[in-house]
Amino acid sequence: MKDNIKLDDLIKVAKFHKGRDLDLLAKGESFYENGDIYPSGCFNFPENIRFVGLNVYKQGVPRGCHYHLHKSEYTYILKGEIKAEFVLINDTSQRKEIILHEGDVIHFLPGQHHTLTAINGDAIALEASPQIYDANDHYKTSM
Repeated sequence: MKDNIKLDDLIKVAKFHKGRDLDLLAKGESFYENGDIYPSGCFNFPENIRFVGLNVYKQGVPRGCHYHLHKSEYTYILKGEIKAEFVLINDTSQRKEIILHEGDVIHFLPGQHHTLTAINGDAIALEASPQIYDANDHYKTSM
């Protein structure tokens, strides 16, 4: 990783269209719906995906607390709000916190220590990656 990289350069958040729109889907866009009980969505991924996980976040319980040197991850917020905390691993003075909402997609790039915590109730997110899970590229820490 380059030494002159800024944490803000690694944080990429996009928003999904809210509500079913198959015409947008056919044009390469994605959407989500927050139903009464279960959220759903249709997603056109920007890369070939080799790993998918469904994550449930309990309010106030941090998840993640790790980084990867090679793997990138997309996290799609389907329900709830999540506080995302970041630390740049080669410059721990660079820290940032953002709030992710339903319909947000965040792209975690290698080199970001990330911790995700549901706020204002539980949350559900879909995680996708172009890389398969590799235990040798999963560095769990508390920063």
